Amino acid sequence: MNTDVSNIDLLKSRIKCLNPGKSQKDGKKTCVIYVISRDQHVKGNYALLAAQKQASALKVPMAVVFCFALVSGRRARVYYEKMLSRLEQVEKELSELNIPFMMLIGSPVDRLKGLMSHTDPLAIYFELNPLPGQQALQKSVAEIAECSVFSIDNHSTMQVWAAGDKQKNGEETIRPETEWSRSGSLKKPKQINKHPYNWPGVVMTISQLDCRIKDFLSELENNSQKDINKQSLS
Repeated sequence: MNTDVSNIDLLKSRIKCLNPGKSQKDGKKTCVIYVISRDQHVKGNYALLAAQKQASALKVPMAVVFCFALVSGRRARVYYEKMLSRLEQVEKELSELNIPFMMLIGSPVDRLKGLMSHTDPLAIYFELNPLPGQQALQKSVAEIAECSVFSIDNHSTMQVWAAGDKQKNGEETIRPETEWSRSGSLKKPKQINKHPYNWPGVVMTISQLDCRIKDFLSELENNSQKDINKQSLS
């Protein structure tokens, strides 16, 4: 089964496969997964658009997944509360599009590994993210996944990989390779359509996970208090 979507005109310059040569085995029709991270919105989301295009082409359901993991000592509780508010809006908008939103609480690598084992996806999509933690996560998933894993640039006017792998010496060498990419990237992404294929099962909503989320945030407060105590004793 061909899961290569890099020939889609609008998205061509924004898509990069993180594990070339890997693809789902023929005969399996399961789902497409989009792991949402910092781009917590539905409109204007190239990664979401790319995931739906492939899911629609393969006639399979899709889901949007968010990995809820604490970064001890770096972010206050109010940060997570605001983030949860944004994600609830994303969940609502996706529900109207017949796309389930899944929140995975805990270690992102472990939880995504479990999800892959349970759903056996045809493809997994990530947003291009320069943060080391996200880079490491995407690399780990690309290595262990038995399907194609893609990174989508949601932001840049011209994608870094559009310039090629060879070193460039000046404008005359880089312009011909990037002119087509820049002109295409200025186009606005199409709107997400209501997905025609239903997810086969029940997905717990953010509100249904409220108790687990509160326990998780309590852990953040406990860790922060420990850090404060250590600083006061030093």
